[in-house]
Amino acid sequence: MACQLPRSRVAASGAPVGAPSDADALAHGNAARGAAVFFNEKVACATCHAVPYGYQLGPHLTDARDGATQAYLVESMLKPSAKIREGYQQVTAITADGEVLSGFLVSQTDDEVVLSLPTDKGAKRTLASDDIDELIPQEQSTMPAGLIGQLQDRQAFLDLARFVFAISDGGKNELRRLQQEAGVAP
Repeated sequence: MACQLPRSRVAASGAPVGAPSDADALAHGNAARGAAVFFNEKVACATCHAVPYGYQLGPHLTDARDGATQAYLVESMLKPSAKIREGYQQVTAITADGEVLSGFLVSQTDDEVVLSLPTDKGAKRTLASDDIDELIPQEQSTMPAGLIGQLQDRQAFLDLARFVFAISDGGKNELRRLQQEAGVAP
């Protein structure tokens, strides 16, 4: 049975009323069980967030970053398009010669735009600003909305959130420790 989160009422924070919070995850989540959820093929979090080699579509969750509070991490899992992390904002660039490129906006100045192209394993492509007819930001995250609904139940979400908190705070060493404890291969 998939996890059903209330959707009918919304709190001031924008999260569904009754939706799991960071406090719930801290109090009731288990990081090792969360590792098993994270690396489970059905939910497939690791497909985008824990790629051991090559190009990664989602942010590295083991990298420390300003503003990534536990509440922010929960919101990012429940509402992935609410606040898209810098470097993961998708854009479509239409060039003066009609080429259409879709990728992640790496940087933008008055002179140039740098995109990371998922179709080319994340290769960076620099475009002169004068060569761009239109740059269209995409409002949706690459993380599908409702993906968390694939979880078995509320407890699985709490465990997953606790795991994300742990690796966000403890980095790659904590990731490896929890993988070992959960018995999941990297």
